[in-house]
Amino acid sequence: MRWGNKPTDGGHLLFTETALHAFLQAEPKARQLIRPFISGGDFIDGIRRYCLWLVDVSPAELRSLPRVLERIEAVRQFRSESKAPSTQAYAAYPTRFRQLAQPTTTYW
Repeated sequence: MRWGNKPTDGGHLLFTETALHAFLQAEPKARQLIRPFISGGDFIDGIRRYCLWLVDVSPAELRSLPRVLERIEAVRQFRSESKAPSTQAYAAYPTRFRQLAQPTTTYW
């Protein structure tokens, strides 16, 4: 067993279905940046969650999405206030998950 993607984001890159619906009403252009986010517990419990997946999103595109920028800043703040130096270092990369284990090939 190995760890998957780990946001370490204070919840600012993640959404429940209800929160996602409200977010997309306020920021409809962000729809293409949403991906399913499923932990083992979510899978077992039948819970659906989603995340902002900002890998390879251009700075220009991000600047056009004020609600996304608010969440990015909240991630930066959360990480910078962490007691863990390794997490503090990732405050410089608030658009990325703290740990990426994303496959580069089809895995099913």
